[in-house]
Amino acid sequence: MASPMGGRGMSRTAAFLRNIASNWLGFAVNAAVTLFLTPFVLRELGVARYGVWVLTSSIIGYYGMLDLGFRAGVTQYLTRHLALREFAKASACLSTAVVVLGGVATVLLVLTIGAAFAAPHLFQIAADLRAEAFWCILMVGATSALQFALAPFPAVFVAKQRFDLANVIGVATRLLTAGLTVLALKLGGGLLGVSAATCGATAADYLIRFAVAQRLVPELRIRFRDADRAQLREIGAFGFWNFLISVNYYVYLHVPNLLVGGLMSVAAVGHYALATSLWRQVNSVLGPVPQVAYPVATELHATGDRAGLERLYHDGSRLTLMIMLCVVTIAAAWAEDFYRLWIGPKFLSGMPFQSVALLFQVLLIATATNFTTTIAQQILIGAGYVRLTAMALIGGSVINVGLSVALIGRLGLLGVAIAAVVASVVVDLLTMPILLQRFVGLSAIQFVRRACLRPLAVGILFALLVAGIRMSGHPANWAALLLQGAVAGIGAATIVLAVGLGPSEQARFVVAPLRRVRARLRLS
Repeated sequence: MASPMGGRGMSRTAAFLRNIASNWLGFAVNAAVTLFLTPFVLRELGVARYGVWVLTSSIIGYYGMLDLGFRAGVTQYLTRHLALREFAKASACLSTAVVVLGGVATVLLVLTIGAAFAAPHLFQIAADLRAEAFWCILMVGATSALQFALAPFPAVFVAKQRFDLANVIGVATRLLTAGLTVLALKLGGGLLGVSAATCGATAADYLIRFAVAQRLVPELRIRFRDADRAQLREIGAFGFWNFLISVNYYVYLHVPNLLVGGLMSVAAVGHYALATSLWRQVNSVLGPVPQVAYPVATELHATGDRAGLERLYHDGSRLTLMIMLCVVTIAAAWAEDFYRLWIGPKFLSGMPFQSVALLFQVLLIATATNFTTTIAQQILIGAGYVRLTAMALIGGSVINVGLSVALIGRLGLLGVAIAAVVASVVVDLLTMPILLQRFVGLSAIQFVRRACLRPLAVGILFALLVAGIRMSGHPANWAALLLQGAVAGIGAATIVLAVGLGPSEQARFVVAPLRRVRARLRLS
């Protein structure tokens, strides 16, 4: 990659890659903590109290929808103002956000108190658990309100492209949460101990972000008198369309399950969920790259750096494509073995529904088409075309739902998966590059030439390598599966470095670091 962030060359490219790596670290730590902590908490609390904890999380989880995308609007305009060093406007933006979200936090406190009192009447909670449920909802809800009040300050990390700092804080407080939870349960704290541990660590997380954000941009001033109606309208308009994108994502993921339940059976819903749950995890692994691209695109557009936007589009897409092709190839090749070891062979027989592995493999096509142009989508939103992007994505959901209804009777669950692929091809693969060319002026043909050819070569070579590995036979256990996966991973990294990078990039990102390591070894 020449310099995906434009003007400042190597330092900005290094920051781009560092942010991606830190996002992956944060994802891995969070996944590992969840994997190991969940069975421990379930065992220590028991099914009933764990159910109260999950119910509380579900109730409070809906609070996140109440900002109607306002936090996304804050991130957009804060990034623009800081890119132009308009600190007075940035301060007004942040002050407006603090006033608005502080008001929302107050509303959430009232809702939390009402939810705590109403929960025993709305849900079947045993009499001996009602007091614990009350305090659990109260603590978690109050912490969520504090998060809203301090929510404008994490936007500073995105605006300054310091995902690394944000992830260091997130990893530290996630580990703190795990440690405090284990300690609370070992000391007999039960449900209230888990609530206190989680809420305390979450509050610490946001308070640390508040303090660090002020050090990142000391020029920012939070004054209630600087809250501005014009800023409010600007932030709210952008945020509303971003909110619709979030709602559309929810529809894209969950409405097909409702269709399956209504037109087939509840058993079919569970069967299809086995495919979609793993599919979402694959998408989560790939997500850190476009997350990092968004504030870069916003800054480059704000400063009028068209050449930088073009480099971000081509080099960012090339990086995303190479990573995506390797991940999707591995997931598709070992899908059947993974499911066989994870849930047993009965879900792979094709009776009474299609094989879970087949459904997952079909859905991976949608992952491939989506992540091929995900940088284009981030540039569109970063350039302010959020309404246009939202309308295109909503159109994709309409195609998805309509085709699902049309195909489910003839093809069953496979028809639902095919509908998701077709919608992604139409909107992600075809529409997004055309919109980017039409409204931002970045050529779709140049995108194919400069971003797609090397990844295509990487994908072909890696597919041949995977075919060779698969000739060794199906893995009989998890150890064998992990070994084959590790060999494939090493092969993927080697092919990406040898074929995916150009000579100048190999010199910068491979040869130079190896020389520095060699020099340090000699000195030691």
